Amino acid sequence: MQPQMAVKKPQTESSSYLLICFILGLLAMMGPISIDILLPILPAMASGLTVTISHIEFTMTAIFAGSAFGQILYGPISDRLGRKTVILSSLFLYILTVLILSLSASFILVFILRFIQGLLMASGRIIANAAARDLFEGKQLARLISTIYFISIAASIVTPILGSFIESNIGWRGVFYFMALYGIISFFFVLWGLRETIRKKDPKAINFNQVKSKINLTLKSRNFKTCLFSGGFSICAIVAYLSASPGVAKSVMGLSPQEYSYYFGFVALLILLGAQTSNYLSKSFSLHSLIILGGIVQILGALGIILVTIMAPIKPMLFFGCIGISMIGFSFVFPLTTAKALNPFPEMAGTISSFLGFIQSLMGAVTSGFLALLFDGTSIPLSIFMASSCFLSTGIYILYGVKESDNNLIT
Repeated sequence: MQPQMAVKKPQTESSSYLLICFILGLLAMMGPISIDILLPILPAMASGLTVTISHIEFTMTAIFAGSAFGQILYGPISDRLGRKTVILSSLFLYILTVLILSLSASFILVFILRFIQGLLMASGRIIANAAARDLFEGKQLARLISTIYFISIAASIVTPILGSFIESNIGWRGVFYFMALYGIISFFFVLWGLRETIRKKDPKAINFNQVKSKINLTLKSRNFKTCLFSGGFSICAIVAYLSASPGVAKSVMGLSPQEYSYYFGFVALLILLGAQTSNYLSKSFSLHSLIILGGIVQILGALGIILVTIMAPIKPMLFFGCIGISMIGFSFVFPLTTAKALNPFPEMAGTISSFLGFIQSLMGAVTSGFLALLFDGTSIPLSIFMASSCFLSTGIYILYGVKESDNNLIT
């Protein structure tokens, strides 16, 4: 199986390249809209549901776990039914779920609904990646995924501040109304602005033996396995940050939700800078070189996090600054390993994107669960998990990464 040499570009009247970027970016925003917007108001949610912050952090585990299991479904289903049908159905159910969440008064119900929300949220990333692979390949694919990622991270800058503003003026339940509004807007953009990207639907895509065969093929690829786990541990680092930083900000640094949202926005701005830089450099340098560069930056940030933790009392600007440096590295490693993993398998983009997302999200869910259990009112668990994840992500790629020029990305 060889990747096609010609670059495929969408040639439709209703979908220009910029519109494609915007719509796929809008779908990729489902993660930040579902997760990041709630981070500064987790203490308010805990108070409203009369539970501890540690309990509320388990709702983060629920959404990550739901996302993991959702991602294994959407690729094969979208290969069979088409990208557009699947994402429209998912968005409709997403809107219903967040509206029910806005009315929930029980922690158990919120936990279950957040799992379902994660299950539906997964469709955004999977369909965006698969549609991108339907349309482009090689460096063009890497640039499109980086652009989609750029749009997603731009949302991460705004959503925590927006969440804090909504909570201050309406209450924490108002955030779920905003999620519903996002779902409605996305639904109509996809309905009217995105044509089906898959050229040939696979009638056997949801056949278990067919899926198993495709996964077995990818697992024989050293390139795929390396990108899977390098990107996966990079995900673990950002999940550790997302899950534990609200508790650390309040318990260790004494930050208000508004102050935390500003620091979060600062980190997201650095991620945005990294994504844009990665996108620019990918025109001149190989993905292999850029992933290694991003990995080195991840490690520098991780070392800084450990030093700042040791030098108590922790200064918020230094702490979040070091996290931001690490996240600049993440903005290289994650989208580029994703593109490099998907590139050799154009006919299986949906299934492979799902499998990739499933394993990486499962790694993130396990990280979130451990951090919720180990939270001790200090920044030590967060620092250890972030540093370990960054070292593993970079080490795996440096040891096992495959250069594109080796012409052996499939094997």
